Amino acid sequence: MGVISMLQNIKIPIIVLNLKAYPHVLNADDALKYAKIAEEVAEESGVSIVIAPPQYHLSYVAKKVKIPVIAQHAEPIEAGAATGFVPLEAVKGAGAVGTLINHSEHRLKLADINFLVQKAKALDLISIVCTDVYETSLAAATLGPNFIAIE
Repeated sequence: MGVISMLQNIKIPIIVLNLKAYPHVLNADDALKYAKIAEEVAEESGVSIVIAPPQYHLSYVAKKVKIPVIAQHAEPIEAGAATGFVPLEAVKGAGAVGTLINHSEHRLKLADINFLVQKAKALDLISIVCTDVYETSLAAATLGPNFIAIE
């Protein structure tokens, strides 16, 4: 499913459930349990819920739920010699439909945010740029992400 058709199925407001890397989601089946609960709540309530599991469970969760699954972060790099880094191509390859960008626990420079937003568009991925203040929100909006999440 492309980003346009995915966006047509997402109703605003959106709940983005970031599982982070807490001890209770370090096991893939535990992360999936939370994703399944989110999926059930979304189906029963009609509310759009997007889930961001830990990176190491991204593919596992994406293959097993119907709600949108996004990465918690991606590096502003091209795919290639980048040991331990996660380029957007890997996010897409894992079956995720997008990524958080500039989360409060992983702030980026504006140029890097722009790189990721534009690369996400090119790869047909959803971009959710996280901001914390009005000025950053304005700057992020000029880059054209699909969504801005004010933390």
